[in-house]
Amino acid sequence: MTILYWLRKNQANRKGECPIWCSISKHPYKAEFSCRCSVHPNEWDQANQQATGKQAEFLNAHLEQIMARLLNIRLQLQAQDKPILPQAIKDIFFAKPEKIIFLKDLLTEHFNEKKLRLKPNSLKNEKSRRQNIIRFLAETEQANIAVEEIDESFMDDLEIFLQYKITTDHNYKIKHLRLVKETLTWAKKRKKIKANPLQDITWINGEDQSTPVLSSYEVHKIESTIFTSESLQHAADRLLIQIYTGFSYIDLVNFKPDTDIVGKWIKKERQKTNIEAIIPVMEKLKLILAKYEGIPPVISNAKYNEQLKSIAKICGIRMKLSSRVARKTAGQLWIDAGVSIESVSKMLGHANIKTTQKAYVKVTEKRIELELKKTGLWE
Repeated sequence: MTILYWLRKNQANRKGECPIWCSISKHPYKAEFSCRCSVHPNEWDQANQQATGKQAEFLNAHLEQIMARLLNIRLQLQAQDKPILPQAIKDIFFAKPEKIIFLKDLLTEHFNEKKLRLKPNSLKNEKSRRQNIIRFLAETEQANIAVEEIDESFMDDLEIFLQYKITTDHNYKIKHLRLVKETLTWAKKRKKIKANPLQDITWINGEDQSTPVLSSYEVHKIESTIFTSESLQHAADRLLIQIYTGFSYIDLVNFKPDTDIVGKWIKKERQKTNIEAIIPVMEKLKLILAKYEGIPPVISNAKYNEQLKSIAKICGIRMKLSSRVARKTAGQLWIDAGVSIESVSKMLGHANIKTTQKAYVKVTEKRIELELKKTGLWE
C-alpha cells in the first residue's frame, strides 16, 4: 500500500495556492481525499512530500499528523486480520462505518439474478459451479474473504482445489474461474464494488484444441460394424447421427426430423447458444432416419456414454467416445472434405467464426493435399 500527497493544480485559488490531497493506493484500488490545506507549487517539494515556504512548519505538522493516523489505522486492520483496503482506511479516517463485501454473497446475488434467464441445463451447471466455489471457500476457511482480498494467488488455490477435489477436466475448471471473474464484473457494473481485482486476468480454454477426433477409417469402422446388441446398435446409430450433423447430446435429444428438416436441410437452433445451425441432410443420415422413422430411442447421457465405451472396445477404437468427440469429428471431416471454415461455422451453429477457427486450428495432411491438388502442385 502507498500513501502519497500531491497538489491539485487545477483547483488553484487566486493566490495560486493549490489544495494538498492525499492518495491511498493498493492496485487496483485507490482512495483520495483533501487534506484541507493549500500551498503554492513553488513552496512544495513533491519528492520529499513536504512544504518549504513560510508556512512549512504548520503544514508539515498537519500532514505528519494525517500520515500517522492513516498508518495507525492500517496497523489496527492488520491486528484485526481485516483486509487493508484504501477505501476502508479512508472511511475509518473520516469515521464512516466500514462495509466489507464478501465473495460468497456476490456469488449468491449474481446467481439469483442470472437464474431467471438461464435454461434448465445451464441453470443446473451454473448452480453446481457456484456450489463448488462456495465449498472451496468453506474448506479453506475463507468463507468471509472480502472481494478486495481476491487476487491471482487466490485463483491459483481455487484451481488446485478443483483439480484434486472436483475434476481433472481443464475446461470444467476454467469455467469455475471465469464464473468468479464474471461475478465480480457484474458486481462492478451494479456498483456493488469499486474495482474488479481480476479484470486483467484471463484463462485459456484448452479443451477445443485437445478434444480428439475420429479418423474417416474409424468412422467407417463404426458404420460397417453390425452390433449383436440392439441397444448398442441404437447407440452406434445415435453417434453416427451426431457425426453427420455435429449435434451435441442435448441437440440430438431435441431433434425432431418432421419439423427440423426443411427440404434438403436441417434448420435447428442450438440449445446452448440459440444460434441456428444449417446442416445438409446427407444420404447416410437419411438411411438412419428411415431405419427408425426418426431417431433411435433416446436414453440418459450417462447410459449413452457407458454404451459408447463398449462400442469403442468392439471397434478397436482407443479414444474415449463421447458426444463432444462426435461433434468435433463432424467439423473436422467437413473441413477435410474442403468445406470452408465459414460454412462449417454455420453448420455447427457457432456464435462467431472465431470459435470455429479456434476449435479447428490444426490443419491435417488431407486438407493440405486437397488444397495443393487444386493449385496443380500435387499429382
